[in-house]
Formats: sequence, C-alpha cells, structure tokens
Amino acid sequence: LTTCASVLAIMGGANTTLTLHWWDIGAATLAWRILTFQLHFANWWHLVVGVALLYHFRQFERQWGARKYAAFLLVSTAVSSLISLG
Repeated sequence: LTTCASVLAIMGGANTTLTLHWWDIGAATLAWRILTFQLHFANWWHLVVGVALLYHFRQFERQWGARKYAAFLLVSTAVSSLISLG
C-alpha cells in the first residue's frame, strides 16, 4: 500500500523530499541553544540563586542605564561561555 502511494505521488509530481533528519532540527535551533544555554540551571537551588541575582542586579541597570547593562550581560555571558567551552 505504501509503495502504491509513493508511486502515485511521484507520478502526480509531488515533492518526494519529505524526510526529516536530526541535523535539520539541530541546525534550526542552534542559535537559540547558543544564546540560552547560560540559563540552564543544574538544580532548584541554582535556579533560586540565579533569579535572586538577576533581581538584585537591577541596581546596576539603574546606575548604568539599560544599554550599558545589556552590554555588560552580553559580555559576561560571552566570557563565561568561552571559559566553559575551554
């Protein structure tokens, strides 16, 4: 039955590239994994401490401004990512 359906699909001009590979899925989400892997916490205690630190670091945002604080977060995330990879 599946052979008959595939023959009919080919004869009808249907697109036969309907395969799904694991690397296609991984490539689409690679950017999100790179940007958000720092938000992964090992356990609940790390999550609580991380959220508390982000909440209290708003003091820096008030003093430095939103742009400088965002740049600080991006640089510190990039540096810690490079350290964890190496």
